[in-house]
Amino acid sequence: MPGYTRCEEKIMDKAIKEIEKEFDGQIDEQEQVEPKKSFRKELKALINCHNKESGSDTLDFILAYYLIDCLDAFDRATRRRTKWYGREEKQPATASSKKLADENKGNRADEKQ
Repeated sequence: MPGYTRCEEKIMDKAIKEIEKEFDGQIDEQEQVEPKKSFRKELKALINCHNKESGSDTLDFILAYYLIDCLDAFDRATRRRTKWYGREEKQPATASSKKLADENKGNRADEKQ
């Protein structure tokens, strides 16, 4: 981190890890999907490696959660589009995709009422 002493960097790294651990605990209680967790960790590392968190001054793990949420929202939108046009839905490839498909089935029941 430019402009900081090594001691300050270590303190900030430790604080960030503690915040991240607390944040992960809150999120992981809500979703226990292992493949998604590993993807999130890889995405976080990629964001950090390319320093993409600096533009928004947002922690890398928060950006990783945000991007995964965007992908999930896009999956739901494309499933709704598929249903609207009456096309056959493809079978979900992953556990998280299956979860989204199940959510969409519940949403479809709500829309019909």
